[in-house]
Order: sequence, then structure tokens, then C-alpha cells
Amino acid sequence: MNVSIRPESITAVDEATRDRWVVETAERTIERVQAFEETDTEYVRMAREQYDQDERPVENYRRTAIEALESLETEQAEASAD
Repeated sequence: MNVSIRPESITAVDEATRDRWVVETAERTIERVQAFEETDTEYVRMAREQYDQDERPVENYRRTAIEALESLETEQAEASAD
């Protein structure tokens, strides 16, 4: 299956808005990863089968979300140092 997304419009936003979006997205991603790991529903089993995941199926998602949050901390620290 190939999915394509085409935006209707693109709007530039300020840094604070982008940072809020990154934080919210990372937090929600971490919550979903935790829910995926803690539940054993039919849908979780189907996802594990479909994507042939090992016992830590979504660790990359968690790590990427944490890296996004850490990158914001680094940016803020560098901005404070200037």
C-alpha cells in the first residue's frame, strides 16, 4: 500500500508554535507507544503480525520522540548562551 498526502496549503509559523507542536506530538507519541506496549488487544496483535515486530516493537518511535524533545532543549540552551 502506498499512501500520499498532499497539503491544501502550507503556512509558516513562528518558533514557539513549532516548539509547541513538537512537544505535543512527542508526548502523544510516547503515550501511544506506552499504550501499545501495555495492552494486548486484537489490533495490537494484528499490528505485531503485520509488521513482524520483536518484543520491543515500537522502541524506535519512543526514541525518535525523545530525540525531538532533546533537540528543543539543545536549541533553547544554545539560544540562552548567545
